[in-house]
Amino acid sequence: MKTYISVLLLLLQNIILLGQNQNKWLSIDFQTKYAHDHIKMNNISNYSFFLHGETHPVSSSPQTKMEFLRHYYKEANVRNLVIEAGYASAYLLNLYLETGDERYICKDYNFFLHKEYREFWRELYQFNNTLQVPIKVVGIDDYESALVWYKVMEVLFRDNPYQNLIKNDSIISQIVSISESMNDLVNLDHIDREKMISLKKEFVLNYKNHPDLYAEILQQDSVHLRFIIQNDVSTKRTRFTNKIMYDNLHRLIKAGEINEGNFFGQFGSAHVENHNRSLTHYLNDLEGSHFYRKVLTVLPEYINCRVSDLSIEDNTVNTIISPIRSREKKKITSLSTCTYILEELKNKKNKPNKYTLHVRNKDAMRFDFPEICD
Repeated sequence: MKTYISVLLLLLQNIILLGQNQNKWLSIDFQTKYAHDHIKMNNISNYSFFLHGETHPVSSSPQTKMEFLRHYYKEANVRNLVIEAGYASAYLLNLYLETGDERYICKDYNFFLHKEYREFWRELYQFNNTLQVPIKVVGIDDYESALVWYKVMEVLFRDNPYQNLIKNDSIISQIVSISESMNDLVNLDHIDREKMISLKKEFVLNYKNHPDLYAEILQQDSVHLRFIIQNDVSTKRTRFTNKIMYDNLHRLIKAGEINEGNFFGQFGSAHVENHNRSLTHYLNDLEGSHFYRKVLTVLPEYINCRVSDLSIEDNTVNTIISPIRSREKKKITSLSTCTYILEELKNKKNKPNKYTLHVRNKDAMRFDFPEICD
């Protein structure tokens, strides 16, 4: 009898809470095949950039990224996926989405570090094949990984008769040769990293001294080389990173290197949290921004979720993200047994922080990249 009464009281509590928060709370079961069809967000036609945060190694990150991308494509005219990676990475990912050839991206950490992200890009490839206007990947980061930079140079120059136009072609030849030798993603000890850095610097200097020559060699592909050089300006994160990302994006928009339509990106939450050096601030608050007062943000709150760390030798789980300490926690627990709850926030006018995505009980992604890139 007591159990029966308890169940009735819990059910009544849920009904009351749902009635009080029918416009504020939305439970999403991402175990269903079409979770994106159940996402409901208010007034999204007022926005042109949808910027989400994440903690990278939590296993929910690729899943929510795909579901919201599908939702925004259908409901908000999103045609550009902005990634926390550079122009070279985006160039290779777009080639993969056009061809399905994973050799373009098998050295890109956005693809190979986790099986969950390999599944994300493969699903996006399949999704793009169904679209009249395929999604374009836009890379705005100020840093390129060495593996990606060498791979993109191999793709641009490998089948190009540059030897006939450049007398001293040894730099390009060495870059292509090194890239072709880096198919073993686990054992890269044979690669001279200092030589890689030196060759890259020499190449960039040659390009800056002779841009017209490289334009003649690459013809229509020369624009890609130009943006790879222009956007890759840093070797580590600095307090200027988000402003550089902002500038890189607007440079691509001005050059027409994007799809007509709106934008969605899912970055580390530190880039999204609204402060005077965040990417959100630059996109939403600068009057010269293409997205002035048109940025909507979704930031995650993790409850009993885990992250992993590549520095740990046996690749075990390193950290548990503690349950949130909030007066809303009881409501979140009572509302649903679903893994995700989307909460609309109360905000002052023109503030971009519109939603919190509460994520519960998600494990860490393991680093299980394939040994051979072939």
